[in-house]
Amino acid sequence: MSLGWSWEELLRLLLAIVLGVLVGLERQMLHKPAGVRTIGIVTLGSCLIMMLGIRLHDAYGDVTDPARLAAQVISGIGFLCAGVIIQTRMHVQGLTTAAVVWMMAGVGLAIGAGWYVVGISAALLAWIGLILDPLVTRFVEWRISRRSQPPPDALETDDSSDD
Repeated sequence: MSLGWSWEELLRLLLAIVLGVLVGLERQMLHKPAGVRTIGIVTLGSCLIMMLGIRLHDAYGDVTDPARLAAQVISGIGFLCAGVIIQTRMHVQGLTTAAVVWMMAGVGLAIGAGWYVVGISAALLAWIGLILDPLVTRFVEWRISRRSQPPPDALETDDSSDD
């Protein structure tokens, strides 16, 4: 049992914080409650906890279960996300940010477990989805507004008819 560190473990931590900062930048640019620091730290922390779970399992065998620590990350992040969601009268704010924080905890767990391709892919897909969302929303709203308007020919009256 080695209690030392490895370059791969440092790479996991670095990759987790980089992905968290990338996704957090999008939230911060939109002035959302959780930005670069929050999402970066959540991703880094969940990566660290997953790595710890794996190390404990390697050191103590079947006495420990890495999935138990991972499950506690998900529960704890759920509590943290509840603080991001704000409800006022008929409007709810922060759901997307809470979902991003929760999802990036999953990315941290994946990176911590050594699933680099899965973690990177999930983070990039989330980031692309967040970036494309306003564009897709505007396009759909534009298409709906065009359909609700009568065609230009329907607005014209036919003066050539002889009644």
